[in-house]
Amino acid sequence: MVMRLKFVARGVGGVQEMAGHTNDEAVMYGLIRFVFGHGKYARTKYVMVHFNGERCSVVKRGRFNAMKPEAETQIGACHTEVQFHSSSEFTVDAVLQMLYKACANDGDLGKGTSSEFTIQQMKDDMEKMVEKAKEELAALEGAGPFEEEDLEMIRPGMTLTAKDLKRQISWSESLRMVRADMGPFNWMLISPDPGRPDLVNAGAGSVRQMHEYLMDDQVCYGLIRMGFGKGQFRRSKWIFLHWSGEKIKAIQRGKYNAVEGDMKALLGSHNVYMHASTRDQCLLEDIIDKVQRSVVTDGDASDTDLYSMEMFLEALDEEQRAMTEEFKDEMDVVVAPSPARSERAAQPEMPLMDA
Repeated sequence: MVMRLKFVARGVGGVQEMAGHTNDEAVMYGLIRFVFGHGKYARTKYVMVHFNGERCSVVKRGRFNAMKPEAETQIGACHTEVQFHSSSEFTVDAVLQMLYKACANDGDLGKGTSSEFTIQQMKDDMEKMVEKAKEELAALEGAGPFEEEDLEMIRPGMTLTAKDLKRQISWSESLRMVRADMGPFNWMLISPDPGRPDLVNAGAGSVRQMHEYLMDDQVCYGLIRMGFGKGQFRRSKWIFLHWSGEKIKAIQRGKYNAVEGDMKALLGSHNVYMHASTRDQCLLEDIIDKVQRSVVTDGDASDTDLYSMEMFLEALDEEQRAMTEEFKDEMDVVVAPSPARSERAAQPEMPLMDA
């Protein structure tokens, strides 16, 4: 029987809310984001949660704990890890105590010394962060679903993919376009054959458009370029995607998964790694969150505001213009300006996965 991670919950209510979703009869993995300090002194810390339910059977515990490397890959880099065995011990104070020991002396909180940054300050900052996130979420819900409205900014021409164009686009040409900072394509998928890969498809509609070509009974590899901001303020990050559909046969899955190293070499360097078996495991918001965490753990925390949904949509608008210019002779649609979104999306604080 193939064991896979299963999404359980996410939210903006911090530790208390996450604890409410834990189960003492299960092994679970999760992520919590904290922001301490204010303004230019604000620092973001990511904590991986390993919940080892005390009432989980020994056999199941062993199987599910063996999945920890996969959970770590999905969650991404974190500043520290906390482990609990029951919902009752999984409290705000317990998490902050562990985080304080791991981070208070790293020169990044307060003024860099434990005597100047207390657990009470961390608790106060966390409560403010949760309150702000709840307000942002309420405002966002009042404005309607984010993806269904705001990603409709994709212009008619952006529904075109490499397969829709009059001329044939090779996988290597698609790769060149995705790797270029302002190339006309911002995503591509190829078959799991490092020797002679076939182009599944490529396009300029980013993650949402790419989802249409992720088949449940296939394995494929891909590269996504995510831009943030416009002009001189633009920054680009590349995401390597390993898609392994949940309905593919075990033998094929093993064969195609084994070439991951070769496919990484073929597609080139990347900033973020993603492995997914369902589309829910590679949502746009989650990928942006992974990009933000990669920036923080790389020591570039001063630029975290740049890597937001708003900045992504700004860059996407600019990329769509590049695609229009590149393939204008192959488009039969009128391209109109796309609307900009002013509201800031509330970032999920705590994705939680069940093994």
